[in-house]
Amino acid sequence: MNETKYLLAIDAGTGSIRAVVFDTKGNQIAVSQKEWTHLEERGCFKLYEF
Repeated sequence: MNETKYLLAIDAGTGSIRAVVFDTKGNQIAVSQKEWTHLEERGCFKLYEF
């Protein structure tokens, strides 16, 4: 059986998150991006305050 393998790269930034799928030859297979908003949570360090 010939099993295809992929690599998933995830980039979580301050304003969006992006996922990219590559094959083992480095070809980009798929990409998706979603905007997000950081919500404050009690007891968590405020890492994204500017």
